Amino acid sequence: MATRLEEDLQAKLEQLETRIPVYYLRYEDLVLNPEPVLRELFCFMFGVASIEGTVLEKRLADYVARGSTSATVYKLKADPRQNLSRNAHCFTDAQLEAFKEKTRGCLYYYNYSDHPEGLADASTTFFKYDGPTPHDTAKLAQLFGGYKRNNARALEQVCLMTSESPEFKFNESHPVDFGLRTHRAIGTTSVTFQFKE
Repeated sequence: MATRLEEDLQAKLEQLETRIPVYYLRYEDLVLNPEPVLRELFCFMFGVASIEGTVLEKRLADYVARGSTSATVYKLKADPRQNLSRNAHCFTDAQLEAFKEKTRGCLYYYNYSDHPEGLADASTTFFKYDGPTPHDTAKLAQLFGGYKRNNARALEQVCLMTSESPEFKFNESHPVDFGLRTHRAIGTTSVTFQFKE
């Protein structure tokens, strides 16, 4: 499994990300600080640089103000913010060291490891390379925080694609103006009817 994670990461870096805009979403970010993550995700999904001033922004602010428990269907056993790595005790030290060795690229790319210069987020540093398995400084420099750089690049690509796409002309020759107006800022369409004489 660990080897497969590294192979998947390499395939993403070499093939997928270079051809298709991909946005990575970490569960931990949604639990710890959902607003900036959801804001950027919606910008990516709608192909816009900002959702400022939209109904979506208002709904997002309302959701964040209510807190994550407002959307909970059942009572959680524990606060997810306090136990993000609650299963670490299920593994032996030798298993954890082997996992760190075989998946270091993924751990660096998604910021799940420590960083010798203190660049890691303490709340998602699940693996520390301070024991028998040392940091691979070349891989660390190349991959650490890669998902964030990719997300910024993917958002740029999507915004460029959206701004270059031609406006759809709905039934221009029909005598009825259906009043279709595309609102690029939020990616929705509203309809009004105006009959021409």
